[in-house]
Amino acid sequence: MNPAFSFIKSEVYNDETDIKTFHHMCWILLYCDSGTIEMSFEKRRLMLERSDCFLVSPNTVFSLQGREGSKVIILGFNSESSSAALFSETSNDTNRKIHCCLCNIQGEIKNRFIYNSECINAYIRIILSVICRNISNKLQNNTNKHLSQLQSIENYISEHYSEKIDFDMLFNSYGYSYSHLRHIFKEKYGLAPKQYLTNIRFENAKRLLTETTLSPKKISQKCGFSSFRYFNTGFLKLFGSSPEEYQNSFNGEVNNGRQ
Repeated sequence: MNPAFSFIKSEVYNDETDIKTFHHMCWILLYCDSGTIEMSFEKRRLMLERSDCFLVSPNTVFSLQGREGSKVIILGFNSESSSAALFSETSNDTNRKIHCCLCNIQGEIKNRFIYNSECINAYIRIILSVICRNISNKLQNNTNKHLSQLQSIENYISEHYSEKIDFDMLFNSYGYSYSHLRHIFKEKYGLAPKQYLTNIRFENAKRLLTETTLSPKKISQKCGFSSFRYFNTGFLKLFGSSPEEYQNSFNGEVNNGRQ
């Protein structure tokens, strides 16, 4: 990460009809210093509130429209690598660090201090480091959130395996689509949610075959299988014997042990 300063300027908006378009060959950091700024780029629209930042990749055309009294600081720099991300949920401490660096850069340019280019680039490095840390923290928080949600879902499946589970409704209750959490669930448990449920049903059926005198058909119903034929075929494939054979074999071993 070796950024090189290009320019910095402030744009103040006094008229909501004033729309300004920008196109630079360098990276652009937008910092909403006051008010509200509406940013449009690549058919997207974003609202930047005070202290929000947005990193724009090189050669991107974007436009800014601000409400009366809004101010945005625009920092241009060249860098080998960066990531575009909106920071609308950064902490006050992070916002202060970015704003402080931007003010210091403006001070270096205004006062023309000795070695100001080295200092300016150092401030840009600090800004990018703060941004990278923010991204890392967000990813870690999202990971922890997903792990907690997956554990709750796994617990729900284990407790309600005998019932008909609507996975779309279950996953939506956590604010995610089934397709989104299905991938994460499979990464953690090695199986898709529906297959995981089926395995739990078979394992519990296997346990009940040895712990109760219920018939295999009753056990299949008790474990949530809607089709005894499916249960019978699946059990044979998974454990090498039919439910009835497995139950009889276990009972035979028990009786032999008692003799």
